[in-house]
Amino acid sequence: AAARLGPVLAALIVAGALSFALAMINTRVSARLTALASADLRQHLLALTLRRPPGWLREGNRVIDLKNALLAQVRVVASYATGTLPSTLGILFATVIWAQTLYLAIAAPGKGAVAAGVVGAVVGVLLVVNVAAVWLAGKKSQRSQAALMKEQGAFLALGNETVDHLASLQLNVATEAQAARARAVLERMTAAEVRVASWSGLATAASGGLVLLGIPILVALWRGLGLDGASLAVMIPSLLMLQRAIAGVGSLWTSHKVARPAVELVTGLMVAAPTIDRPGDLPVPSGGVEAPSLHPTARDRSGRVRSAGRMRFEAVAWSAGDRPILRGIDLDVAPGETVAIVGKGGCGKSSLLRLAVRLVEPSRGAIWLDDHEVSTLPVDELRRRVGVLEQHPAFFARTVRENLVLDDHPVDDAALHVAAGVAQLTEVLDRLPGGLDHMLTAGGTLSGSEQRRLALARLLLRDPDVILVDELEAGLPQAQAQAMLRDLRAATAGKTCLLVTHRPDLLVADRVAFIDDGRIVDIGSHADLERRNPAYRSLLADRAQGDGP
Repeated sequence: AAARLGPVLAALIVAGALSFALAMINTRVSARLTALASADLRQHLLALTLRRPPGWLREGNRVIDLKNALLAQVRVVASYATGTLPSTLGILFATVIWAQTLYLAIAAPGKGAVAAGVVGAVVGVLLVVNVAAVWLAGKKSQRSQAALMKEQGAFLALGNETVDHLASLQLNVATEAQAARARAVLERMTAAEVRVASWSGLATAASGGLVLLGIPILVALWRGLGLDGASLAVMIPSLLMLQRAIAGVGSLWTSHKVARPAVELVTGLMVAAPTIDRPGDLPVPSGGVEAPSLHPTARDRSGRVRSAGRMRFEAVAWSAGDRPILRGIDLDVAPGETVAIVGKGGCGKSSLLRLAVRLVEPSRGAIWLDDHEVSTLPVDELRRRVGVLEQHPAFFARTVRENLVLDDHPVDDAALHVAAGVAQLTEVLDRLPGGLDHMLTAGGTLSGSEQRRLALARLLLRDPDVILVDELEAGLPQAQAQAMLRDLRAATAGKTCLLVTHRPDLLVADRVAFIDDGRIVDIGSHADLERRNPAYRSLLADRAQGDGP
């Protein structure tokens, strides 16, 4: 009996040592793979987001879904993806050791084959029960994880509301109500987390409990069949090794079900096709000719190719959902010309600028830069030639220097100070501690007027051939608005400019285009439109009265 038992014990000792080493290696490798995979997934998802039009984020709850994916669900997906292979290898390893043990038992003299048959019969019964438990655990885990993700998104939205609208909550004495909402969401989120953990642990608990139940059954059968000690030494270890394999399968299945909602969320965000083309995304025509690039008309001192700067809008139409905004815009802006766009609120003035740089796409018509339709140009090249000065420019938690040069291309301090001077920002920089290296925060380091001057300096540093300006003077007192428009006109002299404004009387523009009902209904100098167009005069009177002195 001792001779028969020796090979079995040796195999089990080797299996135990290998199992311990494998577990240690598996833990370290899995952690590293998960971290690397999470970083790669986040980088890829963020890169895809940067390629999509801003309107894509406003569809449904996509902002919250994207933040939830980047912060939490990407790691769930990465853990599942990187844990699948090690778990599968562990299952195979345990199965091989179990099979080896049974083979040694069957090959040994005596009743080893009977012992193997007994183990198989007991395991068969326990396996059916275990599979049922694993199936139930996987199904319930998936539902619980979906509920958890919903509550995580709700809490993320609540946090954003609190940060973005803190003053409004305080002024409306709504802080306690907001805190109560947060407590309710957190209670639901905690309950969902407990359910996920409970159902996920059911498979492991079931396999472990069934093994504890199986051992006394095997002992009873061993005694009832009159098997020897060597048989018992085979039966119990083989049951343990098979339990490890079964538990691994259960854990893998449960992990799959838990990760499935996160996988669907992340992949759903990744496969949403971008509508704004990059150079590498542009389709190649059947003739094999690549998408066109702007032909050089001149070069500046640095050797950079310049475009002439002519912009044309031909029968351009655009709708916001089912609501038509622009019904047919025809406008030709000559190189170096400044044209002011005027109209009532909501008539599509700002949309016209967004169409020109392909933040949105027209539903009909064409927009041209020099001799090329903008839809055929690589979008990055288009936006290098056509710069936009937004009504509410974005600023980041970075230094003034970094906010002036967002694309990180090297710019020396002399050029930064020249741009700041042209934008009338020198006194502001002198006032800020650290000057160009002063860290901007959301706390309001700069006034509204100063923020727009900083954005103007940012645009001047890019030196585009065409400049689009979206109501730069909006919300400013008349004196500041007049000074802003005067400095803007001086800073952009000689460049093609298209300016959306509600105060063309404060701006010396070459022409004014008056939009009404989605079309340009009149165009000419400010003096001409004021003389001949009653609707234009009425609009200016209302705006001047609303702005005050």
